[in-house]
Amino acid sequence: MAAALVASSTGIAATELLAAGFVSPAHADQATSTFVAVSPCRLADTREPGGYTVIDPSTIEVQVSGRCGLPASLTAASFVVTAVDPVAAGYLTVYPANLALVPSTSNLNTHQGQARANGAIVQVSPAGAVRIFAQAGGDVLLDTAGGFVSATAATAGRMVPITPLRLYDSREMGATTRVPAGDVVTVPLPAGVPSDATALAVNLTVVDAARRGFVTAFPASGVVGDTSNLNFDTIDTVRAASSIVVVSPTGLSLLVSAEAHLVVDVTAHFTGDVAAPSTDGLFIPTVPPACWTPAAPRRSASGFRCIAMARSIPPLPSPAPERRSTSPSPPPAHRGTWSLTPGAPQSHQPPASTRHGWATSQLRSGSGPRPPRECASRSLACRRT
Repeated sequence: MAAALVASSTGIAATELLAAGFVSPAHADQATSTFVAVSPCRLADTREPGGYTVIDPSTIEVQVSGRCGLPASLTAASFVVTAVDPVAAGYLTVYPANLALVPSTSNLNTHQGQARANGAIVQVSPAGAVRIFAQAGGDVLLDTAGGFVSATAATAGRMVPITPLRLYDSREMGATTRVPAGDVVTVPLPAGVPSDATALAVNLTVVDAARRGFVTAFPASGVVGDTSNLNFDTIDTVRAASSIVVVSPTGLSLLVSAEAHLVVDVTAHFTGDVAAPSTDGLFIPTVPPACWTPAAPRRSASGFRCIAMARSIPPLPSPAPERRSTSPSPPPAHRGTWSLTPGAPQSHQPPASTRHGWATSQLRSGSGPRPPRECASRSLACRRT
């Protein structure tokens, strides 16, 4: 049966990819991995039965290795994690399933009643599984477009950073209207990226959406699947999310389910089989610092301060807990952008991310009523959210 999570009481720019564990040859003495791209695939959706195991009212476990075309032996995987209709502001944490403690990290910050998504690279357990802790409850979706396998050197699957580049902006393409609902935008590979590249690290932004919808990325000339990379909720929305997206020699295609402006930025590509063998750009997965269990909050060995959380649904705290969010608080008074660059300022600003703080909330009962979802004219839209 379906099992939405009950509230409980990693975006990827080039610099973020490096922070996540991509390395230069100087780190070749550590256990390294290379990226293996697969067709975008949905691993779990708590609105539907199957594909996950409920661990407790706020946590699910998802088997990753050996599914969706992924190798049976993985060190980590690239995900898009989506929170749908949480009961309060909060966050999601994706972590290796063998950890006894929930890490003191977050992969996505959420807002009550909204659908939000973000990309994350997460180490898997020795058995190839991850767990998702939904502090704010609601439904959870987990999609993948590739994983990492052990390699001391590789041709394909190494990350090559590039100067942040805007590939597409519908506001500057001479069009007087937004991308129509249900249209597919195809973007060629950026100059200098080899045609055998397997994937790009991108930031997708939706601006001035007409209504709730989603964006799905897939290889150009390929078939759109049932996954999503970015979700947006309301009129005049500005929403951004990062992910690793699989490409073809002709580029990247993006399905926009509801009328909106679309912006695509790129910060890195992943090499193909024609590339020279190297250790540069391989990946070293790391375990995020563990912080607490529901039964025994404590200070972690890494020194992070841990927050005790009740397991029932209390009134929202005031003020909000002091756990660090991935975003500044309070929110800015005006719409703006954040840019990460490798040194000198760039000639443009990469897209904005609308972000919020967090509060306490739970995995929703699968048998309870769900808020109505707006869907695009294509029935496919209802399954993406």
